[in-house]
Amino acid sequence: MRWRSIGCSFARMRTLLWVALPLVASLPLAGCSGAVDKAGGKPKPAPRKATVLSLALRADPWEVNGFAEPVSRLSHGTLRIVVRPRWRYGQARYASGLIGDVRAGRVDLGAAESSAWDSVGVSSFRALGAPLLIDSYALQAQVLESSMIREMLRGLRPLGLVGLGVLPGQLPRPLGVSRPLLGRSDFAGARIGVQQSLVGDETLRMLGAKPQWIAGGGPIAGLAGIAEPTSWIEGGRYDRVGKHLTTNLVLWARPIVLFANKSVFARLTALQRRALEQAASDAVTGQTNTDLEFERSDAGVLCSDRRLRFPLARPADLALLRGAVRPVYEQLERDRQTRRFIAQIETMGARLRASQSVVPSCGGGVSSSLPGVATALDGVYALTVTARDLRSSQRLPEEYGSWQIVLDRGRFRLTERSDQADWFAQGLVRVSGDEMTWTVVAADGNRAPDGVPLRSGERLRFRWRRQGNALSLVSEAKPVLAALVARPLVRVGDAPGQQPLENPAAIQGTWVTNVSGADIIAHGGHKGDIRDSAGPLRLTVRGNRCRWTQHAPDGDHSGVGICRFAGDTFEVDTTPVSSASLPMFFHWSVYHDRLTFRRAPGWFSIWNWTFHPWRKIG
Repeated sequence: MRWRSIGCSFARMRTLLWVALPLVASLPLAGCSGAVDKAGGKPKPAPRKATVLSLALRADPWEVNGFAEPVSRLSHGTLRIVVRPRWRYGQARYASGLIGDVRAGRVDLGAAESSAWDSVGVSSFRALGAPLLIDSYALQAQVLESSMIREMLRGLRPLGLVGLGVLPGQLPRPLGVSRPLLGRSDFAGARIGVQQSLVGDETLRMLGAKPQWIAGGGPIAGLAGIAEPTSWIEGGRYDRVGKHLTTNLVLWARPIVLFANKSVFARLTALQRRALEQAASDAVTGQTNTDLEFERSDAGVLCSDRRLRFPLARPADLALLRGAVRPVYEQLERDRQTRRFIAQIETMGARLRASQSVVPSCGGGVSSSLPGVATALDGVYALTVTARDLRSSQRLPEEYGSWQIVLDRGRFRLTERSDQADWFAQGLVRVSGDEMTWTVVAADGNRAPDGVPLRSGERLRFRWRRQGNALSLVSEAKPVLAALVARPLVRVGDAPGQQPLENPAAIQGTWVTNVSGADIIAHGGHKGDIRDSAGPLRLTVRGNRCRWTQHAPDGDHSGVGICRFAGDTFEVDTTPVSSASLPMFFHWSVYHDRLTFRRAPGWFSIWNWTFHPWRKIG
């Protein structure tokens, strides 16, 4: 996903999230004209080129998004991660191969489920996959934020690997083909497909089943069932074969271990090494929210397709399963370290008393509008502020310039552009009487020489007064954004939620377009932009899920998000999934199976989506 940076020679890449397709999170590259130093008037030196590390994982970029995105910020722009998904995709023993590839230096970083490591001789993670032990997202998060993880990561050293952290993974569920998989008798004699895991194999054997390792996205014909996360079941269309998804049975957890090639890690600066480790540590809460949101969303898609039934295992069934897998614990606890880790996790679970994770029940269909309640101030606003409108201490390029602000049903979004800055923010709005409060959810920028003025979680409080189309804001405290109180905002149009709703059914389906190198140049790009902005684009809108991919010269780019519709505005919203991710907005229309996108005010859009009409292919 790309935004053109105005007045600068770089183009910035970001991603949404997409199951089984790449995540690319880039930083500004060297080559931009230097910013002016406010103190002496001398140009600041252009930033040096960032170090780029490749991160390989089996399929799902959204499962590491909470780690990969913040690395650039934490390293002060000196390091960025390019995710290489579908790594050894289609191989049942993908994890062994992926781990071997990182060891051999064929890729810099890797992400592999904790359950796979025992098959390459690393036993320190086995407690994380103990059967029916970690059965809730709350317990998984607490375990991953504990001191156990650092000790577990040390187990990678003999392989010449450096452990960076462990991220939460979406919890897998049994999907039965001809019958529900609820109790021990249901598993007896059944061939069950699972991802690479020796502990998982032994667990199924104790239940009387026959485990079979399956490749990501591979066929499951001939199996009695599989144990996979809900999003993988939906993304692999396994509901076309399986018919019964047990909603409250988690056979084992599958946290994701992040690791680096030892030599690659040693070549990084101390700041860059800390950035990788801190990004992994900080990502647990956000990634847990991502897992939950995708589970809810994909369960909704499965419900709307009406191919599955969603049975619940009875407490008696769960008790019998726990008894049946007791021999697995006896085997695991022969190792002193694993025994200690299991005991600690059991103690955490007893104290937490978290309910067992249950896949959400079937709910409504497509969300047709933005969440929240309309306010009297909803609308699209414009503001132009010159440096002379501000005090000398406030004359920053992130303040003066052109502003676009959208207030729409409890949410705000804004963009600010000047000769040196180009940044954006979005969040929540609350209006009470003549008071208005903004709570920032996310803020970022293509260029912000003095730093993006807002931070996630920050609150801005105003008193407001409206006269005609002019909205005047007054900040009782020292204004965080001086520009917003320097001049009145001018209402220039209705917010999307105030406009007649275009029929969302018209955009459902799969659409394609193609962007050439000549298109990039014609729209103000540079030759360097062609590598990651040109190539065929594909967009699928299915229910309330949007997925896209582009086959660019430098590799596949992709994203996934929740679709919302208001007026003629099409939103791909990732903020429920990750507070660090940013939604995008387009105006859209369909005529004779041709889909056209135009940029929407107050936020940003992927620039090359607007070059040509899209053709419907399915």
